[in-house]
Formats: sequence, structure tokens, C-alpha cells
Amino acid sequence: MLAGTCFEYDWSHGFCSERVTPLVPSSLYGRCKNSLNQIFEGFCAQAGLSGAWGRIFFVFGPYEHPSRLVSSVVQSLLAKTPVPCTHGRQIRDFLYVEDVARAFVDLLCSEVEGSVNIASGEPLSVKDLTLTIGEMLNASELLEFGKIPLSPSEPPLLVADVRRLRDEVGFRPRYSLEEALAKTIRFWEMRMRT
Repeated sequence: MLAGTCFEYDWSHGFCSERVTPLVPSSLYGRCKNSLNQIFEGFCAQAGLSGAWGRIFFVFGPYEHPSRLVSSVVQSLLAKTPVPCTHGRQIRDFLYVEDVARAFVDLLCSEVEGSVNIASGEPLSVKDLTLTIGEMLNASELLEFGKIPLSPSEPPLLVADVRRLRDEVGFRPRYSLEEALAKTIRFWEMRMRT
């Protein structure tokens, strides 16, 4: 089993299904991951081995890079610093890191082969995500929506079809968005004290 990425998909489709959405990565990262998947599938077929490829969408949680969306918003709000944001209407598919890890364990323990999206399957706007963080930290007034232009390469919608993960693997996320954000906030509160 290996880890892939949603960056392998053709993002113009918005809703990404393992069996339907074309694999047309636009970034070097996505092309490298897609190439590795092809090598992996070829090796498994030639060697007579089963193999699964977990395609991760948007993960967040403790220990992620401080410049990633959730971590950067949490740190800024904890420091009572204004957070310039895009308009935030882009829809994404976020999953807490511990649930991502559990999804991989469940996939590994299953007999499922091939590509499987590792995601929540729940559409969520970036604005709603950041507003939830702001409300949890009583600092929503520091979120400055529309201050940063959205990159033309950013699709309006990027959400996973999780039917294989849910129905074939049997995975369900353990943490709600609020629980996952609370754990992430606690991590950064402790990290920023030291």
C-alpha cells in the first residue's frame, strides 16, 4: 500500500471519483505521484501482488507545516493577529490527520485493491472552516475575507467520492470537524507557549 494525492486528478471535474475522474495532474507533485502509482500498479500486476493506493485529499492536524491553512489560521488567531484570506468560497474536502491514519490502517487490513480516496466526502467551504476556527477562538473579527486574491489555478470545487472507502473498506471518520479542530488548537496552544 502506498499514499497518493488528490493532486493526481483533473481538478476541473470538481468531484473526484477513483473510477471516473481522469488522472491529469497539473503540478509536478501530482505528476510524480501519478507516475509512482502507475509503476506500483505495474509491479503488483507483474509480481502477482495485491496493492492499494490511498489518495489523500486535504489533511490537517497537529504537527502539520505551520504555513498550511488550518495551522496558519489557528496560530494567527491565537496570537490575536489579523488573518488575510481569500473570499473563501472554494469548496474542499478536509479530514483530520488521525482519521487519515485510521483510514490507511483500515485499507491495509481490508482486501480492497487499487485506488481509494482518503477523505471525508463532506464538502466544506474554506470560509466556513476558517469561521469555525474563529468562533472556537472567539476571534472571528480577525478574519479578513477577500484580502488575498484567489489563484486562477484554484478550482471552485474539489471533493472526494468516498464510496469505496466507506462501502468497501468500511471506514467512517471518528472525529467531527469541531473535535478535530479543538485537538489542533490545543496542539498549537501548547506549542506556542514553549
